[in-house]
Amino acid sequence: MSKEKVRLAYSALYLALQGLISSILGIIYFAFIARLLLEVSDLGKIVSISIFSDLLVTLTTLSISSAITKYFSESIGKGDKEEAYGIIANGFKFLLLSSILSSIVCIIFAKQISLVFLKNSEDFFYFWLLSIHIFFIILSQVFTSVIYATQMFKEYFIIYTLSNSTKTFVSIILLKIGFGVIGVIIAWITSSFLLLVVSIIFSKNLLKIRKGYFPFKTMLKYSIPIYGSSIISYFQSTIDKYILLLLIDPEALGLYAPAVTAMAYVAGFSGYITSAIFPKISELFGKKDLITMSKSLKEASRYSSIIYIPLAFGLAAVAIPTIDLFAGSRYLEGGLPLMILALTSIILPINNTLGIYFASIGNTKVFFISSLFSLIMESILSLMIIPKLSIIGAALSRGLSVFFSFIVFLIYLDNKKIIDWKTFSKISFVSLLMSIVVYCLTLIIYSKYFLPIYIMIGGIIYIILILKFRIINKNDIELILSLFPEKIRNKLKIIIHRFSLLSS
Repeated sequence: MSKEKVRLAYSALYLALQGLISSILGIIYFAFIARLLLEVSDLGKIVSISIFSDLLVTLTTLSISSAITKYFSESIGKGDKEEAYGIIANGFKFLLLSSILSSIVCIIFAKQISLVFLKNSEDFFYFWLLSIHIFFIILSQVFTSVIYATQMFKEYFIIYTLSNSTKTFVSIILLKIGFGVIGVIIAWITSSFLLLVVSIIFSKNLLKIRKGYFPFKTMLKYSIPIYGSSIISYFQSTIDKYILLLLIDPEALGLYAPAVTAMAYVAGFSGYITSAIFPKISELFGKKDLITMSKSLKEASRYSSIIYIPLAFGLAAVAIPTIDLFAGSRYLEGGLPLMILALTSIILPINNTLGIYFASIGNTKVFFISSLFSLIMESILSLMIIPKLSIIGAALSRGLSVFFSFIVFLIYLDNKKIIDWKTFSKISFVSLLMSIVVYCLTLIIYSKYFLPIYIMIGGIIYIILILKFRIINKNDIELILSLFPEKIRNKLKIIIHRFSLLSS
């Protein structure tokens, strides 16, 4: 087992742990705000404010953080420290200006923004508060991008764990006191401030070089197609919410929010392995080592499929008890939308791998084209079915949008060897069998408090099936074992050998 492969496995593990803890904290956060807010429409307000926040950040940053990650990684691969400094300097100057302008927009146009997103102008002060959060969250992109580019995933894990913990528990405390929507926004501010400060502390050793140059035009040339794609992706991910808000009402958006939020936490797991290898893939591309690059991407698609696909099928099987326990019985209408979103997300591991490939080779126009095609198709679907099916129609249009993007990726793909289709197919079949058993169990014996039991049973069934069908092999187990301390590793090897769990 090569040291590099083990290092990448640790990187993916840190990202997965960060995602797992973030998901747990997010579930706690969402469960409390869904219950502690007086009205379902208040949850709709928070979602609407969040939608605007994401829109402003997307529009004003030009996706320059992606260029920082890309070129800083390449400069490390080439050993050019002066170039690396130039990249950081460019990113800092631009994002500082972006954060200031975005905050000013929030303050000056607060009433108009409130009228559009909250359907009244009396709540404009929410956006005054939001301006502080947006300043911190944009500026922090400089430092988090550098930390990510240098593959400091342990520090990355710590930063986001602290930030998400703060958001969760400050929100709960302020809601308990009675601050309502304002309390949630104050929690966002506290969280983003901590994100900025801690990321600066962790990246300070990378900022010691005091001279260097890198053409900002090169960074813009790389980021602009991604920027166009990110704008389209933003609307692609929110068009269903906009249509619900404009054509139905904020309460429908509030009912839909738990399904989308729960799906977002689980969907994050589809990208941890592929995200972990992006800096390395960029570095390999810089070295022109295309063979190793293709092999690494294929392994990433394999492992991300093994990890994510059973989660997607499993979530579909327990969608109703998840909503019931996660947000409360008044949001149960979100159960079916969550099931739809989970089932349509199984292609995400492949989509993410293809995305990493195109980003690493600099073919960023593909993101723009795929996002535009997906947005057009999703918009048409949304306008056709949301007025008739409400939140179920919203889930269908959102879920199918992933496949529209996937189709474009396949059209532009010139390297057919970067995806492990065989493992994807086997894992999908095994996960489907597991989900059918678990779903039938929820029909026979239902209780939202049995959710951990449903999950445990599903996990056991999945492990038995992947061993039965010999989907994992000795190399997979060796990679997993390499993550454990030596004493534990040796004991696990004895157990595995004794029960002959692996194929050769």
